[in-house]
Amino acid sequence: MLADAVGLEITFDETESSVGDFNVDIYATETGTDRKTIIENQLEDTDHDYLGKLITYASGKSADIVIWVVKRAREEHRSAIEWLNNHTDENIALNFPGDARHEAFCEDAFKYLDEHDQQYDLIVLDPPAFAKHRAALRNALKGYTRLNVKGLQRIKKGGILFTFSCSQVVTKDQFRNAVFTAAAQAGRKVRILHQLHQPADHPVNI
Repeated sequence: MLADAVGLEITFDETESSVGDFNVDIYATETGTDRKTIIENQLEDTDHDYLGKLITYASGKSADIVIWVVKRAREEHRSAIEWLNNHTDENIALNFPGDARHEAFCEDAFKYLDEHDQQYDLIVLDPPAFAKHRAALRNALKGYTRLNVKGLQRIKKGGILFTFSCSQVVTKDQFRNAVFTAAAQAGRKVRILHQLHQPADHPVNI
């Protein structure tokens, strides 16, 4: 879904990729050009905090392409991105200004997947934390299962689904079981190609 939306062929190099003391969601390379790409998923309305993070990550990774995935872009932040694009090197682009291949949608992900029946070769599911404390664990696992059902229903046969959880209280086994449950509910046969983990320097609450 991401590759189709931005009109790029991307090789994913690393998730939660270190930038000093911080981590960018996705660090990738554009196939054929080797242009370095960073993708930051906010999935809510834009704010100054994420705009600052985006610039920091772009600088730290010497990125050529910067993609900011948001629910809604506030006009002030949209103008800031346009200003940056107008005052930076032509080889650097933030959110693909003027690129007809790119189309952005500000929608609830569940609603969007319900209302659109397109099939995709690649889908990335990287929501914000569904559970920030143990009391929310049960509902979070239901949410991850539901979201993965939607994603699996939109994947073409032989396609690849990248699915992530950043909920610290959700264990690896719990998340994997949620994905397997989603596959059963969607009637799809799946296999794990690779499992990613937080880098060693990622902070963990005790």
